[in-house]
Amino acid sequence: MLFVMYVNDLANVVRNCSILMYADDTVLFFANPDISLSLMETWLRNNCLFLNTSITESMVFGSHARLARVCEFNITINGCAIERVTEFRYLGILFDECITWKSHVESILSKAGKRVGMLGRIRNDLTPYCANIVYVSFVRPILEYCDTVWNCCGSQNAKNLEKLLRRAARIVTRISDCDGAMEMMKWPPLQSRRDKNV
Repeated sequence: MLFVMYVNDLANVVRNCSILMYADDTVLFFANPDISLSLMETWLRNNCLFLNTSITESMVFGSHARLARVCEFNITINGCAIERVTEFRYLGILFDECITWKSHVESILSKAGKRVGMLGRIRNDLTPYCANIVYVSFVRPILEYCDTVWNCCGSQNAKNLEKLLRRAARIVTRISDCDGAMEMMKWPPLQSRRDKNV
């Protein structure tokens, strides 16, 4: 809390950009090629702070065609270069430079898939009611975390998410037919839940 209070006026210092501050994470968004951090450098110096350049990253967003035209993109602060990345995780959301959400959905599928696999391994020891509780408590939150942000993830990503949902329904109900399992559980498609959340 003291740190947040201490750095709270940083938002008044930066110019030509938007700033998003959450706890000890700060993100600057520039919508033009003229990126100057000189005011921030002065603010850091005046407040006896430094920027940890080993964990600070920069990323350029755009279409594949526009990104291909970006040859030189360097940001430095206090003489230290900031690493340019093609993916960036912020508050649990994995952004890629074209905002396709492919990497983010793959991350979700990996994490949730492991938990669905765990559910399959312990299913023999659970009642259908308890198996549903395990799904709702440990799998669905991963599938839906910040889904209003990445709802427009593309048809293939959405299909892969639905496939995992249907696999979970088969495990919970012990019915091999996906449609029958989904109907028995009365689980709406994930896309419907995302649309409702939006």
